Amino acid sequence: EEEDEDEGGFKLKIAAPSQEHGVQPLGNLYFNPGSVNVRNTGLGNLQILSDELVLDILGLLGATHLGILATVTKSFYIFANHEPLWRNLVLEELKGEFLFNGSWKSTYVAAYHP
Repeated sequence: EEEDEDEGGFKLKIAAPSQEHGVQPLGNLYFNPGSVNVRNTGLGNLQILSDELVLDILGLLGATHLGILATVTKSFYIFANHEPLWRNLVLEELKGEFLFNGSWKSTYVAAYHP
């Protein structure tokens, strides 16, 4: 299910796919206090940061470091595979010379390792 389009024409999904990994945005804990969330233990000392700040920090990393970070914990896997991070890498590094491959991460990988 999807919520109604907002003024920008984007559709927001009601349930994030990361929930199947047990990692949820902190705001979800207010609505479902009984849920299991491995976000904090998976982020270690970075757990005090907001989700947005974690993503801002990861936005400073390159693809190799994002790939390595994704292998550390479930939490880092979810954050490091955030599509906008990979979209930014594709747009910045490939400068329009790419063929979209189903996801931004797949597009990036396919461009460098066809």
